[in-house]
Amino acid sequence: LWQMYRFANGHPHPMDVPLTPLYCVFLALWSVMLCERWKRKCAELAFRWDVHRYTKEEKVRPAFRGDEDVSTVTGEVEKFFPARSRRFRVQVGTMPFLVMLTASIVSFVAIMLWKSQYEGDKTTKGKMMIVLCGFLNGMSINGLNILYQALAVRLTDWENHRLDSEYERYLVYKTFLFQFCNSYIPGVYVAFIAPDKFGPDGTLLS
Repeated sequence: LWQMYRFANGHPHPMDVPLTPLYCVFLALWSVMLCERWKRKCAELAFRWDVHRYTKEEKVRPAFRGDEDVSTVTGEVEKFFPARSRRFRVQVGTMPFLVMLTASIVSFVAIMLWKSQYEGDKTTKGKMMIVLCGFLNGMSINGLNILYQALAVRLTDWENHRLDSEYERYLVYKTFLFQFCNSYIPGVYVAFIAPDKFGPDGTLLS
């Protein structure tokens, strides 16, 4: 992305390596082949483990809570939870996500502002402070990921999903989306917000 940004903005040397376009083509083909092979592997394992119709035969989660009533389909007593209430809880769960994402952005901005005070400082203290800022940024990313992981589990439990597949899907959505945004904020900053301050290897340019 950084190379494409330089090329689009008319940089005199947009490609640091002449073979970059060929590498991009290789990655595109490799990613498609990997996905297709993984689909075949999933189908093979599902057939071997006899779970290819697992979602149709899936049972209710033991932790599922709801009012008991006679099902009009099976005629058995089952637990029911209104879909409207579940959707409301899912929507409410986006608020902690936004709060945690805001905390991640504020943390990164604060560390970058602190780091900017020592840019250009060639003393030992200046170099140590820049290293410390990088360390704190990494600790902030990992700490917020761990904190939101625990929070996502509690939120998904509160949403009261009926099946394990639904529960796992919503938990993965929450965790992946936050960790993706939280982990790639520095990369977006280097690539698009301040691309002229960093080299292709991420080092600060003088």
